[in-house]
Amino acid sequence: MPGITERRIFGLDLMRAIAISLVLFSHAVLFLPRGNRLAGPGLLAGYFGVELFFVLSGFLIGGILLRGFENDSSAVGLRQFWIRRWFRTLPNYLLFLGVNIAIGMWLGRNPSRLWPYFAFLQNLVAAPTSFFVESWSLAVEEWFYLLVPIAFFVGLRSARRPLQSLSLSVIVTSILTVTIARTMYVFVKDPIWLTDVRMIVPFRLDACMFGVLGAWLKRYLPQLWNRIPRSALAAGLLLLVFMTVVPFVSNPDSIFVRTIGFSVTSFGALLLLPYLAGWQSSMAPASTLITKISLWSYSLYLVNLPLGTMLRRFTGGAQPWLVASVFAVLSIAMAALIFEIYERPMTNLRDRRPFEASRRVGRKATCAEPAVRTAAG
Repeated sequence: MPGITERRIFGLDLMRAIAISLVLFSHAVLFLPRGNRLAGPGLLAGYFGVELFFVLSGFLIGGILLRGFENDSSAVGLRQFWIRRWFRTLPNYLLFLGVNIAIGMWLGRNPSRLWPYFAFLQNLVAAPTSFFVESWSLAVEEWFYLLVPIAFFVGLRSARRPLQSLSLSVIVTSILTVTIARTMYVFVKDPIWLTDVRMIVPFRLDACMFGVLGAWLKRYLPQLWNRIPRSALAAGLLLLVFMTVVPFVSNPDSIFVRTIGFSVTSFGALLLLPYLAGWQSSMAPASTLITKISLWSYSLYLVNLPLGTMLRRFTGGAQPWLVASVFAVLSIAMAALIFEIYERPMTNLRDRRPFEASRRVGRKATCAEPAVRTAAG
């Protein structure tokens, strides 16, 4: 794959590769007997993997939005952003929605109420079903892609304030509103952490907004951003370690874990970004593999659970550790194949369409976007 490392930011690729590896590990653990020693760490790995994805996505998309609105705050620019995002996210999503439907029918589990999945409504107000369950996090991100640009656009039109102050108000208000709503919901309904809080769209949008906050700091407070990488990295790792310990010493369904715990995790991930975003390249032997895993991460996230379902169907009675290992290797191999023959060609279509908005974006945005685009996928 020539040229994949020149235009990317290695630190962000590393963060994405770690995130998808944690998710893959959490799903590989499901092949082991119940009650095994890795069950708890596997659950936490899946949690942290998705949370890293949320914050990283917010950081990358937040940077694109801030840069885009500075150069073109029109409705045409807004449409251009959505078209580019949907070319990036929808083809793979719809492909694997179809794959999951086909597998369900083959297994005699005809899924009901499919229409919410076509509008990312499957976990808008209630926990998702077991069908295509991994899509819950994609729904969170799609609503983030839809709502945040609208908030910026409407705010700029109505408040007549500079983007710098307006965007910060939107970011802070969003984080506080979601955190307060989640806390009130937990106190009133006493829901389950794993499904009834973690997977519900309105209670998780703040995770992406912490990433947008990072993009805002990088753009508007560059001196601070460039001064704190090592200290922020240390603080972020300490917070994530703290959140690793808390569920074991207390309870995954404790009030703290279900409310502020999400915010602490997101803030910890945010603190990693000044260091990782400044890590432009690496000559380490594993750097190429890390970059490729990052490139394959979206397909890998979507392919591993359907593959796991098929493996369980055909490997009953096999040694669990062997099946888990085969699952991990096959997942990576299939993700690489899907990326090459489907995901990348579909994403590239967005650069071949003569969108009107592309002619209205200024020279600065046109020159700056490619490095961020390749980092964001």
